[in-house]
Amino acid sequence: MSTITNIAIVARREFEVRVRTRSFGFGTLLLVIGVVAIALLPVIVRYIDRQDATRVAVVVASDDLAVDPVDTLTRLLNTPTVVPTRISATIATTSSGSSTTRW
Repeated sequence: MSTITNIAIVARREFEVRVRTRSFGFGTLLLVIGVVAIALLPVIVRYIDRQDATRVAVVVASDDLAVDPVDTLTRLLNTPTVVPTRISATIATTSSGSSTTRW
């Protein structure tokens, strides 16, 4: 038997012995649960966070402001979701043979 074969046999035996232990199974199960929890954490936080609204009070003591801070903050914090619109074009051919594009 060659050295590589002996190494492979010993490595396979060590792997099989460790895989059969209770601590390996327990550790693997804990690792899988941890990975799934970390993967789902953003979804869980978003679900919990959507039920609690944070209210912010704005107090303005000065009357000579150029822009109303309440309107500005409302626009910045409550921006509507932008829905992409579909762009269509009409290509027409003129009598001279050239084409024009109309949006």
